[in-house]
Amino acid sequence: MAEIIRRLCALSILCGAALSISPKGNVRRIMGIVCAAALICAMLEPIRGMDFSAYSLELARAEQRREEFLADNADTGERLNRLVIQEQYRAYIMDKAKQLDIPMSEVNLELRWSGEGLWLPDSASYTARPGGDREALEQTVQAELGIPVEKQIWRGNE
Repeated sequence: MAEIIRRLCALSILCGAALSISPKGNVRRIMGIVCAAALICAMLEPIRGMDFSAYSLELARAEQRREEFLADNADTGERLNRLVIQEQYRAYIMDKAKQLDIPMSEVNLELRWSGEGLWLPDSASYTARPGGDREALEQTVQAELGIPVEKQIWRGNE
């Protein structure tokens, strides 16, 4: 490919030089037509020698690689989306625990994929020291995030 581009550049320079030294009038017009024809032929020459059956096979392979790439990126995007949503839920629970004076050190959430195409919290486990209004947090998480009290597990010093 690089060789073809070098040839086209060299031919363009040669045509430009030939046009610049040719006298005005019919000679220059004919030289312009000849140079244009030479450039067109030089651009079409690589296409003439092309094996189109191999080209279509390579095009099909490229399309397959593209589909694989898009599928891999969709999975990566979905995982990243899940992690972002999980972190937002976790931060929300940590803020509520702080408001309720619960010495929370960690929140772990499990998410599930809903039929509507959303990541929703399914269960939560909390690591906290004694203190604060744990029942109020459990009720808030159930009401706001939809995690039943039975699926909210406390760990740590009770």
